[in-house]
Amino acid sequence: MFYVTLADLDKVDNDIVDPRLEVSVIANAKTCDVQSLMRLGPSDRNALVRVESFYGNGTGTINPKINYVTIKGTNVQTGQAVSRTYNAKK
Repeated sequence: MFYVTLADLDKVDNDIVDPRLEVSVIANAKTCDVQSLMRLGPSDRNALVRVESFYGNGTGTINPKINYVTIKGTNVQTGQAVSRTYNAKK
């Protein structure tokens, strides 16, 4: 298991306490699957999400201005789809 810090979360309004993905490998008999988990903040009831995509929209190439970040995945507890967009700090 290892962690990946999502630095773009520092540039958007959010209440996520730990801006890291927990990445782990699940070994099966013939294959290995990789999963990434992230716990969302209190506004999302601290849901644990299996992250399927992380998209940051911004302008510029060097130190870009982030407009918004979207996290998509599945709530581990309920199995429901999650799509959460965080807009840039004002």
